Amino acid sequence: MTTNTDLQKIVSESNLPVTESEALLQQVQDVADMAAEWETKAKELIVTDASQTELMEKARIGRLALRDKRVRLEKLRKELKDKYFRTGQAIDKIARYLRELIEPIEQHLERQEKFVELKEKAIKDAKQKEIERRMEEERIAEEKQKAEELQKARLDNERLRKEAEEKDRQLQAEQKRAAAEKKRLEDEAWEAQGRAEAEIEKARKAEEAKKKAQSQLRTEKKETVAILTDFERLLEFVRKVADQHFGNEYPILAPIVEEAKELYKSIIYKKERTNAS
Repeated sequence: MTTNTDLQKIVSESNLPVTESEALLQQVQDVADMAAEWETKAKELIVTDASQTELMEKARIGRLALRDKRVRLEKLRKELKDKYFRTGQAIDKIARYLRELIEPIEQHLERQEKFVELKEKAIKDAKQKEIERRMEEERIAEEKQKAEELQKARLDNERLRKEAEEKDRQLQAEQKRAAAEKKRLEDEAWEAQGRAEAEIEKARKAEEAKKKAQSQLRTEKKETVAILTDFERLLEFVRKVADQHFGNEYPILAPIVEEAKELYKSIIYKKERTNAS
């Protein structure tokens, strides 16, 4: 049958010993035979009508028989698997015990056998560890030195930054003071320039006023001189008329002429002072 052939192939591929393979096949052979038998019967058993009760009963009998085989097979599977599992556990425990017993003895004998090699290796390992220890110490010392240098550089940079900030602050303060002083000097210069311009303007106006006054005075002098000149001419005319027409015949006119002469002299004196100034 095809079923038996397939089972034999599965067991063969599992690489079990022949005796175990044959025992396993014998334990499941009846299940395989029933499955093969009912595989053919089930294909022929087809219910197409409710009146086919006989076929239905055969289907029930076959189903229950197959179910019984399947349940028995599952129970067998668990029993066999549990057996092999416990067998495997026992084998593992035995192997572990023997291994733990043998390995220390084997290791001891190996140390005795390779005494020279192990001693040389121990010396070499010790030298290597010493080299590694020194290298590690040098690495730590180098890292410590670098860390100290970095810390010093950081502190120096911080100090330089603060000094630069202080210099910048002082420079800004000095620039502010210089700007304030410049503004003060400019303000004073503007004020001085304003005062100077005011003084110049005042002097200009005073000079203009002086010139104007002088011009007016000269004009007044000219007018006064012109008036005095006309008055002189008038007195001279009066004197000449008086001398010509009256002479000593009219003594009453003499005091008047003399008073006019004195007045004339006074006017001449004032005129001379005016011209002199």
